Amino acid sequence: MEQALASESAAELLGWSPRLSGHTLADGTPVKAYVRFSPEGATISDLGATLSGMGELPVALRAAVLEISGNNDLQLDGEALLAHLPPGGEVGEAVDRLGRACAQISRTASADASPPP
Repeated sequence: MEQALASESAAELLGWSPRLSGHTLADGTPVKAYVRFSPEGATISDLGATLSGMGELPVALRAAVLEISGNNDLQLDGEALLAHLPPGGEVGEAVDRLGRACAQISRTASADASPPP
């Protein structure tokens, strides 16, 4: 818990403001999106929280992550999922889209890691 608070504080110091997306990861953790505004618009990111604990992704799972990201107009930058908005773009919609994609990726990875019955 302290590490999460420290990470959030560090993110805020770097200009990111946290927002709850209304979605949850496979383990029930709420997906938190971070928003940073600039003259070029806004960037919305999970700051790598969705993929950080997954280690090296198997080829099939990495392909699924890329597909989910692309279907939601997101980019993958290392472990971070990003949405870029032009000035005046709808931040709430992008936060929802990011949260939905993070939840879907988490559930896909969780199903992929589950042993067959």
